[in-house]
Formats: sequence, C-alpha cells, structure tokens
Amino acid sequence: NGQLDIGSSYSAGDPFDGYMDEIRISDTARYTQPSYTAPVAAYSSDSNTKLLLHADGTNGGTTFTDSSGSPHTVTATGSTNTSTAQKKFGTASALFVTSNDADGLTIADSADWYFGNNDFTIDFQIYFNSNPPAGQSGSTLLNQWKSNGVLASWGIQNNSGSPERWHFYYSTDGVNSAGSVYWDYTFSTGQFYHVAFMRKGSHMAMFVNGTCVGVNSFTYNIANVNHPLQIGGFMDALD
Repeated sequence: NGQLDIGSSYSAGDPFDGYMDEIRISDTARYTQPSYTAPVAAYSSDSNTKLLLHADGTNGGTTFTDSSGSPHTVTATGSTNTSTAQKKFGTASALFVTSNDADGLTIADSADWYFGNNDFTIDFQIYFNSNPPAGQSGSTLLNQWKSNGVLASWGIQNNSGSPERWHFYYSTDGVNSAGSVYWDYTFSTGQFYHVAFMRKGSHMAMFVNGTCVGVNSFTYNIANVNHPLQIGGFMDALD
C-alpha cells in the first residue's frame, strides 16, 4: 500500500497553481462513454467511495475532512488551506500555491489506492490560476509515487504545450515507470472543470465536463507500494 499525492509533482516538476474541489477516489468505473452529465452538486459517499474531500471550511482553514465511509486523516502542509475565494460547491475549496514547494495534503498509506488491475475512477473539480509554463515537466495533481527507480505506483500529471498533455503514469514493479497513457487537452484559467480519469476493464479514459477526451488500451496491473498519498506541492518536499 502507499501514500497518495494529490495536486503535487512526483518528480522534478512544479506544484499545481489553483483550486481543487470534490476530490474523490472510487473503486468502480462511475461514468459511461462517450458522455455523461457533469455533477451539479457535491458528491455523496457510497459503498464505492474510498476518498471524498469536499474541501469545505472557513477562509484560511487547514482542516480537510474525508467524508468517505472509512475516513482517512488528511494533513495540510505549507500554505495549503481552504479558500472561499473560489469554490464549485459548498463553502470553500482547497487552494494550492505554485510558489511554495511545501504546499500539499498528505494521507497515510492505505489499500484504498492500490488499484492493481481493478476498475477505478479518480475525479475532481479543478480551477487553474495559471497554466504550466513552457518547458515545465508538469504539475502532478494526484500521485502515489516517490521517484522513478525508488518507489512508483501511479500519478496524474499535466505537461506544458499546445495542447497540454495529460498523463496517467504507472508502474508494474513498484520501482520503475512502465510508461503512461495520455490525452491532449488544454484548460482555460479562471473557471472550474469536472475532470475524471477512469479505468474500466482493459481501457483507461479521461473525461472533461462530462465529455470523453479519449480512450486508451490499458491492460496493466498497477503496482502496490508503501508510500503516502499527497495533494499539492512537490512530493519530495512533503515526504
């Protein structure tokens, strides 16, 4: 099992600059292709919900509550806080600051983010204050990945470019990257998007606001590693 990293870089990239709301991990394929109705209200927990962060609270707060059926303790570090400046649902969202490498949320090792070869969905609301600068290796929004050649399981990263390229990196041996599946999609700043990454059987798909961006073949057994989950900021700074 391993720690999960959300909104952070698992390698020498840059931390995410913006807000995230309604962060959820599920052990089922929640959405249908080619489209679905994007959420119009905050999620409710069900038997398939393994992590659910509404990111509600007061402006500048540092309490993040997991509203899943088996709640995990979430620790805020650096400047990460609940912000009322931007929110999709509820009272606030999670603010991550790109200038602070120590920003982030960490959650202890759990079997709930050991995916193996099973179906899963990772979805969230996201608001970019800025897009990745040209030449940047990318901002990782969620990951369970210390560094390639040391501990590796999976990570979601967006890279600069036109269009931006979104990768789902994975390891099959728990040490080395086995590659990535990816999709091209550029987000505008200053607005929320619902984004979902979903595995169903032998395929992986990315969705934005209810529309499927693309479907890739994915037949791999994702490795189980002993590393926490992190959301926001450099992973290495939070370890």
